[in-house]
This record gives sequence, C-alpha cells and structure tokens, in this order.
Amino acid sequence: MKERFTMNLTRQNGCYSKELFEHLDEIKFIYEDNYASVRYMKNYVLEVIEPAWIDKVAKKRFIGYLNDCYSKRDIYNLCWNTVQKAMKYIPA
Repeated sequence: MKERFTMNLTRQNGCYSKELFEHLDEIKFIYEDNYASVRYMKNYVLEVIEPAWIDKVAKKRFIGYLNDCYSKRDIYNLCWNTVQKAMKYIPA
C-alpha cells in the first residue's frame, strides 16, 4: 500500500489558508459580534486572504464559495473547514 504524504498548508507562505489560520480568532470574533454584518465579515475575509500570492484554482474556488455564503455561520464554517483541510493536505 502506498503511503500518503501530507502537507500543512497553514504553514506555507503565500497560501490563503495560512492567512485564514493566522486570523481565525478575529474571524470568530466577527462571527460572534451581533453588530457585524455578513457583508462586513465577507469583506474582512477577502482582506485577510489578499496577501496570499499563490493564486491557484483553490483560492479562486474559495472566493466563489465565500460569495455563496449567506450567513456569518456559513462564512465561519467555510474558513474553519478550509483551515482544517489545509492542515492535512494531500498533494495530487
């Protein structure tokens, strides 16, 4: 059986998942803030991932999923799940 090699993309410079990981506490704070809107939270997440210079298909797909979020819970879950998957990424 072939052994699977995993990477932790939350530690890779240039990855949007690293940016999400580093700002997950702030994202959670916005999620829990009753005065913060869905639009504000989306814009914040977009600002967070902006510095990620690796502009692969995954980042574009994430932005598409983010645009499809209609609640702060959806946005937080998307960010949380992205970070969790990035910690155990299996390269193709």
